[in-house]
Amino acid sequence: MRSKIHAICFDAFGTLVEIVDKRQPFQTLLSGQPARHRTIDALTQPLGLREVARDLAIVIGEARLRNLELDLAAECASVRLRPGMDLVWAMLRQADVQIGVCSNLAQPYAEPLLASLPGIPDALVLSCDVGLIKPQPEIF
Repeated sequence: MRSKIHAICFDAFGTLVEIVDKRQPFQTLLSGQPARHRTIDALTQPLGLREVARDLAIVIGEARLRNLELDLAAECASVRLRPGMDLVWAMLRQADVQIGVCSNLAQPYAEPLLASLPGIPDALVLSCDVGLIKPQPEIF
């Protein structure tokens, strides 16, 4: 007897959606910072670039910070559903499979992600909302 799949959970970026205009502003801001800060501050709190720079006392000029914010805006504007994922989503819905999304992401990417999805997921777990990152078991 075959068991029916009742639910599936997707990662967001690189699976469901992609950033077409990759500029990596958070990575640029955090270069030279300990890895711990990169994950804990940028991915597990609802912070933008300016707040991360402030909280980590990163010395960066206002002009450079504004440029990084422009890069972030460009990235967010370029978030697109990956080819074929709309069909996969529709087939899963037609088969009555629950759809979840679990992703490590900085808060500014949450809205563009949701706007790019072909529907509302049944479960949504974002590291910036729950304070945990994959692969921590508790996030799942």
